Amino acid sequence: MFTAVSGSAGAQLRFSSASATQIAADPGNFVRALRHVDIPPDCMFTVRFGGDTWHQFASRSRKPRHPVLFALSCHTDELGGDLTPAARAAILANQADIPLLTEVLPAAVSRLLQAPDFDAGAVPTTALSLDAAPGTLLRLACDGARAGAEFLRGAWGAWRAGGGILSYAGARRSVSALGAPRPDSLLRRQLGHTRVHHEDTFCLLLSGADFKDASAKHLLAAVLEGFLRNP
Repeated sequence: MFTAVSGSAGAQLRFSSASATQIAADPGNFVRALRHVDIPPDCMFTVRFGGDTWHQFASRSRKPRHPVLFALSCHTDELGGDLTPAARAAILANQADIPLLTEVLPAAVSRLLQAPDFDAGAVPTTALSLDAAPGTLLRLACDGARAGAEFLRGAWGAWRAGGGILSYAGARRSVSALGAPRPDSLLRRQLGHTRVHHEDTFCLLLSGADFKDASAKHLLAAVLEGFLRNP
């Protein structure tokens, strides 16, 4: 599962659910199971798929000048799937990286996709859009304007780097960053015996007046809702 922001030229997500057994029996099964999803430019989206699903992310433009997407991914089980002994050992040793975990297409499938008679336009495609219908002149104009504006913005930023602006609204609720969890934090008991790659702790002080007549059940539900809305 990953959450991403598409580039200013949009993104195309390509998936095939054909299994290794099906591909070995007939490489054409990969093409028959192929599906495309077109994502509009500059959009945040979330994708979830099985670990054995073939996937590729590409620009919708034939001559891309923008990144396809920026994504943060979460792999629930790196040991899932048909792994080689070397890959499994690297994962268990916490030494695996993206190239090691990336499996390329079988040569027979690559030849089918690169063949002159392969028509990518015939692949079943789901096109998502927020402002203009796909395939219309309005969509073409929107994509062109957005891509051009992003190109100019990138050139301006490279020429004159901005330092950013920090403002404070004076809200009575302030969040402070702590160097480490508090001594009485449950995290020390739950995670104190394990090695962590990144740890941050923030403190928000609230008074009883902030809760009014809310019950403990409602307060806990609000905390959980906060985690869901701010993963």
